[in-house]
Amino acid sequence: MTCPNGRTMAIALALVMGGKAGTSQDQVPHGWKARGSDPQDYYMGVDFDVKYAGKASAFIRSKAIHPEGFGTLLQAFKSDDYRGKRLRMTAMVKTKEIQGWSGLWLRVDGEELVQLAFDNMDNRKIKGTTDWKRYAVVLDVPDDAAAIYFGVLLHGRGQAWVDDFAFEVVGKDVKTTRGEPRPMFRERKLMDDLLLRPMNLSFEE
Repeated sequence: MTCPNGRTMAIALALVMGGKAGTSQDQVPHGWKARGSDPQDYYMGVDFDVKYAGKASAFIRSKAIHPEGFGTLLQAFKSDDYRGKRLRMTAMVKTKEIQGWSGLWLRVDGEELVQLAFDNMDNRKIKGTTDWKRYAVVLDVPDDAAAIYFGVLLHGRGQAWVDDFAFEVVGKDVKTTRGEPRPMFRERKLMDDLLLRPMNLSFEE
């Protein structure tokens, strides 16, 4: 993994290690978790007024004038359906007055190693005010993968909405969005509540 600066490296490491718990779970979408390096600096929840399709979207919005770190909405599920395959994750993202950056992220973990594959869009950051647009992260899922983590993050002032997550297996003709990862040994166990498959991807539940 190549990180352009120390701050981006800190974000990457926090995503790898899971980050701190944030907003109480009754305020975040069903099946999702509020995490990050400084989740207390962000509101995270469901928006029934601003959405790409259907009844709702999810959002992350800064609380502080100068947030210290980042917040993320995430899920984690078992990698059984995707081992040995190339996986593309897409989602619609809309932003408002982001002074830092936002992005989708996807990480593949092994039983003993984290970061078998990882991309958090730090090399193609979403900034400023943007309308709904579909973004993609493409990674190879190794045969020894155990879990897949994914979500959306916000670092700095502003707001990001996300909707309509989707996963699909693609061929080798579709390029990955990140080069070779740098494996790291795990300092904690895999999450005990791994989902069998991702859920509530359009925030309708």
